[in-house]
Amino acid sequence: MSTNPLFKRFFVCFDAMKKGFVRGCRPWFGIDGCHLKGTYGGVLLSAVAIDGNKGLFPIVFAVVEVECMDSWKFFLCLLYESLASVQEWKDHPLTIMSDMQKV
Repeated sequence: MSTNPLFKRFFVCFDAMKKGFVRGCRPWFGIDGCHLKGTYGGVLLSAVAIDGNKGLFPIVFAVVEVECMDSWKFFLCLLYESLASVQEWKDHPLTIMSDMQKV
């Protein structure tokens, strides 16, 4: 065990954001990553929808150490688990948009 534990990643999905997406947004969201240039660095991964007023509505976000396949798998698995836990959302189709065609 290391004496200096190292931060790896975290995921945030507030219940209000999850329910707001299911009850007030179109069944579409986009996912993207943004490099954090501060002292600690890392990458901010987020899923954002469009609400009824055509505004951006954040659903979930995560901070990971680097943008790689493992980080995206972590993010997308937890995103799926978060949305699947909402009963009203069980049988609705969903569209996801990303810029990952270059991968």
